[in-house]
Amino acid sequence: MNTLIIDNKKGYGRKIKRLLEKAIADSSAAAIPTVLEALAELRHPHYDLIIIGHPFPEISTDEFLTILTNNNINIPVLIIDHDTTSTVALSDSLETCVFRIPADYVPRILPMIALETYKRCRLYNENRQLKAELNKARGNHKIVEIALNSNHLINNPLMTILGNAQLLLRDCEKSDTKTLTRLEKIEKAAKRIQEITLDLANKLDTSVEPEEMLKSSR
Repeated sequence: MNTLIIDNKKGYGRKIKRLLEKAIADSSAAAIPTVLEALAELRHPHYDLIIIGHPFPEISTDEFLTILTNNNINIPVLIIDHDTTSTVALSDSLETCVFRIPADYVPRILPMIALETYKRCRLYNENRQLKAELNKARGNHKIVEIALNSNHLINNPLMTILGNAQLLLRDCEKSDTKTLTRLEKIEKAAKRIQEITLDLANKLDTSVEPEEMLKSSR
């Protein structure tokens, strides 16, 4: 887990960094003192979690979160709250992936809360992606149904055209080469359309449910 710690209080960010790296295996953390440096770092995000240690002097925390949202930076944020009356807040909806932990709790449970925040947000994002893919699969399934129905609607008049062209070819005088040529072209074109619609019908399968389509694509 890679963590970006933003804190302007001298030594506090490094303290959090040491705490996380000691408690969480295979983790690394970077401590940055200013919002501007943090935003520059997040242009190429490779972090799994952002921790805000103290309120920013430049902008409010809410403004910072808005900047993240506007720039499509979907990284969970853990805010260390220095209000002594606050409690640990892990959102159930996970829609924003922003959580708070009282500063007094930091030495005891920060690594656990940080890891839990990261895991829960990752799970939320994976579920959201799966839902998006399922909706897409359902849309594709509907398109298949429409295509098959259109295929059927094309074939009905096509059979009439082909059948009549073949009857006319049979009854046409051999000497009327001009009419014969035109009828043969109609027959050839109708058969070609028939081949295309048959090939399309063979490729489309509405018996597969969207959920199965999603599984097969993963």
